[in-house]
Amino acid sequence: MPATATAITTDIILADLVGFSCLPDRQQLRAVEAIQDAFRMQVALVEAGARIRANEKVLALIPTGDGLYCIFHPALAGYGPLFALSIRNLLLATSRTAKMMTTGIHLVAHFGSAIPFQDLTGKRNYIGSGLNDCAHLLRAASSDPHCRKVLSANRAVIIASAPAFSRFRSLLSPAQNNIRSFLKEVKFTTTKVFSNQDKHGKTHRFRILDCSPSLSIIPPRPVAQQMRMVSPPSTTNVSPVI
Repeated sequence: MPATATAITTDIILADLVGFSCLPDRQQLRAVEAIQDAFRMQVALVEAGARIRANEKVLALIPTGDGLYCIFHPALAGYGPLFALSIRNLLLATSRTAKMMTTGIHLVAHFGSAIPFQDLTGKRNYIGSGLNDCAHLLRAASSDPHCRKVLSANRAVIIASAPAFSRFRSLLSPAQNNIRSFLKEVKFTTTKVFSNQDKHGKTHRFRILDCSPSLSIIPPRPVAQQMRMVSPPSTTNVSPVI
């Protein structure tokens, strides 16, 4: 792919397995398989439930070794925090039933830039400041004294950057009662805004999100897809990329 590839600005999720490198090899494999299966399942639910068109699906799931990045189509921007909460609960359920993910997982939801390129295997991959910010944001949150206590006390934590939370709040217009009702039903909560610098001196503002961990969550449709309820479902294959 040429160096002039167009950047997109969208929701990006980073899933990071805590203490992954300390796990035995077989347990590392089970943990990675669990998180990839959870993302595949949730992506399929989101795409089917929201009547996603073939050119609007989740663009990529990119393994990192101890987790993965999820790159959303810009039409789904604002949906990242809900998706992260859904993944969190699905992984907790998997952990209880299959005894996986024993060390926990941190998920970062961010709204930022991603640039597509063709990697050495011939597959589409992504780089960009949005992906970098996810990793820096996780480190910045881990270095904040209060957040460090929250992260250590909880097996699965959702960190939402200020840009991601702002886009998420755009879903909460008075007309979108289904989103508001959904958040009330799942006991959605958020902390105050935290602010911390990474090692490069960049300031990151973020919140920690939570909801009832015992619920199986299928988030309501994003705002942009509400009108498709009256249209016939698409028969296009929209399986996720990984």
